[in-house]
Amino acid sequence: MAFRIVASCINCWACPPLCLSGAIRPAVPHFRIDAARCTECAGDYADPQCASICPVEGAIVDSAGEPLNPPGSLIDLSPGSLMKAVRGMENPSEPSVLEARILREHLVGRDFRLACQAQVLGDVTVRPA
Repeated sequence: MAFRIVASCINCWACPPLCLSGAIRPAVPHFRIDAARCTECAGDYADPQCASICPVEGAIVDSAGEPLNPPGSLIDLSPGSLMKAVRGMENPSEPSVLEARILREHLVGRDFRLACQAQVLGDVTVRPA
């Protein structure tokens, strides 16, 4: 079992640095995942790291061809919607450390997604740090 990167990949370089097994490689016309090396992050993370950072819905699919980020899954990632869910588990009058982390992660993700979108539009080139 391994994931696969499909044609909608925009080659933004977000996923290779996160892949613990080094399975994601540059290729033409888009990145590819070496099936022999891909562990799907099993035992390391609750969610596959490549899908967690990918700014494109449907760009990474599982062995059955199902997208890890299906259409519509990246639309409502606003901190407000996440914080509302968190507040349902906690005292709603007290901001939590988790809320602060959610906000920080949202801002980092938003900035990266905007950079990737700019790359798609030809405004900038995004390269790994």
